Order: sequence, then structure tokens, then C-alpha cells
Amino acid sequence: MKRIALIAMCLTLSASTMLYAQSDASTLKQAGEITELQEKTGWAAEKFGRGLTNLLTGWLELFNQPSQRSQQDGLAAGMTTGLGEGLIWTLLRTGAGVWDVVTWPGAMIIPDAKPVIDPPTIFDESDSYPSN
Repeated sequence: MKRIALIAMCLTLSASTMLYAQSDASTLKQAGEITELQEKTGWAAEKFGRGLTNLLTGWLELFNQPSQRSQQDGLAAGMTTGLGEGLIWTLLRTGAGVWDVVTWPGAMIIPDAKPVIDPPTIFDESDSYPSN
């Protein structure tokens, strides 16, 4: 079990490093300092990193959604509606993570692959959450 946790942590750290490197890719592309292959590799790394993040953190929606619903509509809504939304978002986010991890090589063929779910990770902000 410790080995699996260590491997997962190493993969997450390496994927997050690739994600931060990807943020500068558009600037470099405009300056002509990045090749098309490097750009496609960045898209694939971004998709893999996003998928791995969602796969490992999807369960956090079980706590995130009830908390958001409680802040918006009160404790009773958080414990009922929020818990249901948390379960649904957990399944959606984990499923999106599985999809991105399995299909990340496709980002080398299909340029600029968009995220399956909005927000792309639990750590991103978006208006698509039902409790916002």
C-alpha cells in the first residue's frame, strides 16, 4: 500500500510540474520558440496531469459540495442536497479523470483537447458548480 501511495505521489508531482511548464507554452509559441511537437506534447501532459489530479481528488467533492451548499443555503441543505450533489460530482470528476488518463495520448493527434468537465479540477474556480 505504501508503494502505491508513493507511486501515486510521484506521478502527481511529475504531472503537476508538466502543467506549470505548459502555462508558458502559449507565450513561447507566439515568440516562435516552441515547435508543434512540443506544443502537442504539452497538451498531452496537461490532459494526463488533469486526469490524474481528478482521479486522485475526485472523492473530495463529497466534502466540497455539502460545504458550498451549507454556506449558500444553510446546514440542512448542505446535509441533504449538498450530499447528493457531492456524490454526483464525485462520480463525474472521477470518471473524467479516468477518461483523461486513458485518452491522454490522443491529445497528440487532436490539437488543444478541452477538459471533459468544468471546472477542469477541483482546485479551479468555475460557475458550473450547481451550488455556486
